[in-house]
Amino acid sequence: MESDPALRLKVRHPEFSASIRLSPEQSWFYGVAAAFTAAGMTVPPEILALFTSVVTTGSSIALATARTASALSARPPLKPSSRLPDELLPFYSVLVPLHREEAVAGSLVDALSRLDYPVARREILFLLEEDDVKTRRAVQRQLGAGMRLIVVPDGIPRSKPRALTHGLAQARGELVTIFDGEDRPGPEQLRMAASAFAELPAEVAALQAQLAVDHVDNRFLVRQFALEYAALFDRFLPWLAARGWPIPLGGTSNHFRREALERVGGWDPFNMTEDADLGIRLCRHGYRLEVLDSTTFEEAPLTWRVWHGQRTRWLKGWLQTLMVSFRDPPRLAGDLDQPGLIVILVYFASIIMTLALHPIFVLIVGLHLSGLAAYPLRGSLAGDCIVALAAGGLSMSYAGSLLGMISGGARRGIRLRPRDVMGIPVYWLLQSFAFYHAVFEFIRRPHHWQKTPHGLAKRPGMNGVKNGEPPLSEAMTARTRRQAKHWMPRKIWRGVWSG
Repeated sequence: MESDPALRLKVRHPEFSASIRLSPEQSWFYGVAAAFTAAGMTVPPEILALFTSVVTTGSSIALATARTASALSARPPLKPSSRLPDELLPFYSVLVPLHREEAVAGSLVDALSRLDYPVARREILFLLEEDDVKTRRAVQRQLGAGMRLIVVPDGIPRSKPRALTHGLAQARGELVTIFDGEDRPGPEQLRMAASAFAELPAEVAALQAQLAVDHVDNRFLVRQFALEYAALFDRFLPWLAARGWPIPLGGTSNHFRREALERVGGWDPFNMTEDADLGIRLCRHGYRLEVLDSTTFEEAPLTWRVWHGQRTRWLKGWLQTLMVSFRDPPRLAGDLDQPGLIVILVYFASIIMTLALHPIFVLIVGLHLSGLAAYPLRGSLAGDCIVALAAGGLSMSYAGSLLGMISGGARRGIRLRPRDVMGIPVYWLLQSFAFYHAVFEFIRRPHHWQKTPHGLAKRPGMNGVKNGEPPLSEAMTARTRRQAKHWMPRKIWRGVWSG
């Protein structure tokens, strides 16, 4: 069985594999808890609702507090003090998993050809599914020096992390990185990562480059997605890394020490967010993660259908990661120091719990404000407390998102507009609906990979010019840079409402 690299983690470390939904112990625990709750044998429904509201609102406050702290801190990402010369650079393997990406093959190869790294010291491996003939032909026509195709044999599950396990088995590099089909990494990224690894202690196993959208326009989902990315990769992740806490790695532009990657078992082909899972597993083995001051530009989903499919996959993967992490709580507590354990609890559990109850909170507050006489919670102390908790949870969730978007958007030169602010509740509701779909997928088809199509957006050319305007990474004025470094709420608020 182990001859298949995709089965390595499942065979050697089954406790870390998402190949099963729940362990027998988890199934027993959750089954008993659900049965007692449904039968009303634990506490009266009103008290249970109040307790759930307290926990959910507490989670919302904790998450919003962390986002606010990251927005205010504006901690810069890691930048090496010097650049390694060519003769000292380690051999680098670039893994590029592709599936039905013929539309972006040309721009992808062009972007990777611009990487400032000696061809003799790097390899770029395009990982293609066995039946994906169109992408294979499109890439083959563009191949340059130091690039080659690897055909991933047909198998189950057909997922990106499965392709990565096959690519790692044939990779020769001391350092390994991943790029997706729509990626446009900064030319300096490989050399910067190699230079940073040379300066950092061996316990730093991975560097996450920052991800950003390079085609921000007036469309609702594109703007919300771009601002969400700015808040996450430009503010929240650097803030976590500065404290030595686990960070949820992005699915692309993460750079690894090969030795650490092999030691923890590589990627889990059965996890739909293999990046977040791998980041936690590295930290459980004593490694640290950092954020690199280099940007990879990506394509934002243009339509609700594409966005919903991608977000459903992400949330399903977060459910898998949470369930795998808590299969053995005492071992988890022993693997991580206390702050690291709290981060996992706050980040993953809080997001899941908040998204699960967000529409219910909106309904409760809406009914209360409507003044309906038949409102079920009206007139009782517990009901009034639930309404107050729901309103507080919503307010904190929206405020945390807004502050992160303002601060992260300032760094990317994206000025918030009134409709961006007013769209935050709608975006949260869309995320909740994606979460409900993710729960369904987790139960019915946990290992189904929902492919995100690329090549649909009109993006800047490789020279960074579109309609005479520079790309977002170079478009920031001196004033915007000062705001990004020294966050001044009054000035930024004026920018929000002047848009």
